[in-house]
Amino acid sequence: MCDLLRKTSLTRSLNVMRTLFPEELDFYPKTWFLPEQNEQFQKDASSMHDEDRRRKRPLTTFIVKPSDGSQGEGIYLIRDPARYNATNRPHVIQKYIDRPLLIDGLKFDIRIYVLILNLDPLEIFLYNEGLVRFATVDYQPPSATNLHLTFMHLTNYSLNKRSANYKHASDEDQINASKRKLTLVWSQLSQQFSLNEVERAKLLIEEMINKTILAILPEIRIEYVSELPLTRKQDRCFQIIGFDVILTDQLKPILLEVNANPSLRIDFDHENEAGKFISQPSPIDEEIKKPLVLETLKLVMISGVIDSSITMPSIDMLYAQIFYKWKSFVVKPSTTGLHFPAFIEALLLLVQRKYSSSGTLLSSVIELIESCVRQLDFCVEV
Repeated sequence: MCDLLRKTSLTRSLNVMRTLFPEELDFYPKTWFLPEQNEQFQKDASSMHDEDRRRKRPLTTFIVKPSDGSQGEGIYLIRDPARYNATNRPHVIQKYIDRPLLIDGLKFDIRIYVLILNLDPLEIFLYNEGLVRFATVDYQPPSATNLHLTFMHLTNYSLNKRSANYKHASDEDQINASKRKLTLVWSQLSQQFSLNEVERAKLLIEEMINKTILAILPEIRIEYVSELPLTRKQDRCFQIIGFDVILTDQLKPILLEVNANPSLRIDFDHENEAGKFISQPSPIDEEIKKPLVLETLKLVMISGVIDSSITMPSIDMLYAQIFYKWKSFVVKPSTTGLHFPAFIEALLLLVQRKYSSSGTLLSSVIELIESCVRQLDFCVEV
């Protein structure tokens, strides 16, 4: 899954589908994967710029992204194709969306969470909440003087958190925060657009997700069969993936990329007065991501991926018990995911509940781990 959703692989799959169904794939920007399509990119960019000059409009801008990059690393904007810095890393180059929808003068994108529960038959679930991430400098159309302004053109949290203008959510509404709940933003957009226009944008996003997954489904199934042959058909996998979407000033959704391992962090690194970085809870991430994980566990349990001897109420109770017990602890080093002592406690509680009549604690732990290995297959990338 991770390799299939890298930017070059996703572009190949969507380009194939666009060749077959051009009108159905208009949500993905014109994209080239380099170095293979470098010559084609140079030719297409020249044609676009000739058309721009003929119509007396600003030259088309392009955005360069490393195929294996994450958290905004290595992304930059160009107009002149000769400015592309060829390296040993594969890249994709996209036509830059230069007329994005703005809120309070700022550009933003939307992280939408999707659960792929089953491949055959295909079962996917769209989480009803999402994360909206804002740039931190007022947007201006790209020009020769501002292409380098990362905080204006890029919305990645990992970049904008370094900006002096970044605003952590400090209240329940998060109206002016640099991270906001998707439901809040839909509410804000309802003041700019009609209800029908907002609902149509939501519908277009759902269609985009369905079409994108259908485009990559054949290769996912091939990879799944190669990793889990018929002799292991009792094994099941599931995965949460993240769709990054931007809206144009006409409220049209455009797919930027798909993340095979969206961040589930519920904290952020904060520099204290002593100059040391400490981990601090992020209320908005907790509010969005904890229910996401909990609902995912419920769905996979209902589908039979998780052993039915552990009930949904018991998952709820365990979740609350671990969360509130460890909520008051501050983790000094930077960490991702559940604090290790909390994880150990959760593991032991599960062992005691699932194997209450078994032998020693050690044998029960080993049995639970072996059961997880048989039934779950996660692709983990740091």
